[in-house]
Amino acid sequence: MKATVPFLLVSFAFFLFSCNNDPGEKEEEKTDTLYVVDLFGAQLEDGSFKEKLIFTGDDIVSFNITTREITLNDSTHNQLQTRRIYYVPRFIFYFNGKPLFDTIPMMSIYSSNYYNNLIIVRGMISKDSADSKFSLEDGYPVRIPNSLPLPQAEAWRKTREENIEKRKAQWDIFIQYLSEAGKIVE
Repeated sequence: MKATVPFLLVSFAFFLFSCNNDPGEKEEEKTDTLYVVDLFGAQLEDGSFKEKLIFTGDDIVSFNITTREITLNDSTHNQLQTRRIYYVPRFIFYFNGKPLFDTIPMMSIYSSNYYNNLIIVRGMISKDSADSKFSLEDGYPVRIPNSLPLPQAEAWRKTREENIEKRKAQWDIFIQYLSEAGKIVE
């Protein structure tokens, strides 16, 4: 009995002093999540597509605001690099479980297609993963071709500017998430 009283007193004191009574000292837990899925395969009966997880925010090594290059860890980079584009992969970026960007296709830098919305452009493809780069662009080709008639070029430019403005809030969320994770480079 004599040994139990000091043990209980020490246990009670430990319990009291280990509790945080100051609500101002509450540590904020980071609960934001970012992940990217591929809308893979045929359309399901309800009109949706089967989604396949491609990468998460943890797989992003860095994002260059100037070039918009997104650098991924080696395994994710290699997985994307080896994807064949006999179908156009369509990605959705989710933030905290809600779609962040519209469906984003991925195209090779050698594609002859034109696309006037957000797109993932895949650079040189070779066996050396360092040669392959991925960037998020506002359209493809990145620069509107000079060969287009002026009215068409102006219409494309206007469409891109409108799309950029529509996505500004989403870009801000994306950049803030990566900035807080220390993944922004310039």
